[in-house]
Amino acid sequence: MKTALALALFATIGLAASAQAMPVAPIQSNDMIETVAQGCGPGLRRNIAGQCRPAMMVKRPCPPGTFKNRFGVCRPIR
Repeated sequence: MKTALALALFATIGLAASAQAMPVAPIQSNDMIETVAQGCGPGLRRNIAGQCRPAMMVKRPCPPGTFKNRFGVCRPIR
């Protein structure tokens, strides 16, 4: 029994030593893949906190009944 195990172990080591690694195939490019900046999508970018925000901040008017304070935040008129 010991000789059979020793023979199996020797055969396994012999086969493993003679095996060659399979060469890596080159990655084919796909024209359907669109690369986007920072993983947010087209027209977006990451801010300091890592959240996706519009790349161009457009100044939007406040809705009726509100005004912009000195920080640019819309607040209701008192």
